[in-house]
Amino acid sequence: VMSVMSVMWPVALVAQENPALRRAVTAYRDLEYGQAITFCRQALRDRLRADDQVRAYEILGFAFAALDSARQATDAFRELVLLSPDRELDPARISPKITSLFALARTQVLVVRRLELDSTSIIAGAQTATFGFSVTRSARVRARIAGAGREVVIDDSRAEGTVRIQWNGLMSDGLPPATGNYRLVVEATAGRDSYAASLPIRIVAGAVDTLAHLTA
Repeated sequence: VMSVMSVMWPVALVAQENPALRRAVTAYRDLEYGQAITFCRQALRDRLRADDQVRAYEILGFAFAALDSARQATDAFRELVLLSPDRELDPARISPKITSLFALARTQVLVVRRLELDSTSIIAGAQTATFGFSVTRSARVRARIAGAGREVVIDDSRAEGTVRIQWNGLMSDGLPPATGNYRLVVEATAGRDSYAASLPIRIVAGAVDTLAHLTA
């Protein structure tokens, strides 16, 4: 009999916009780019929730790009990428000038993006769970699973671009984890730059009979 586990994760909540940010959105839609920048800066001086900060830096980047201020647009997009590494711009709706500045900003920061789990149920010690993510720059990457006072390092290598790592479902002591809340933590380091991302996972341990049925 071997341990079997299932992994689940929660859904993030959506933040509400603050008044200055709403005015910035309206100003940008009315092509009042200078006002949009002013309202965004005003909003960023407030205690914004994370989603509102992302929206503010996005509008800042858009407005500066519309005013041909490429450096300031790139600066705003860098902050956006650091806050929301998985943010994507729709090329069908956003101008090539803006999308190119956004892509440039992404290459200038070190972040871990698109952290996800492919497998949701495995037999510990006999099968593997596959995690995927991407690193925007060449970096030393260390990935570990931690929780309930235990942890295991599942990867420690140099990587860039798309990365896929596998976990056999066992902790550092060679035993499977008990039911509980855990995290996959990915830490990337390149020179003085560092970035950490984590994926909350809920592990539900069970049992499975791996012995073939006897017929005689």
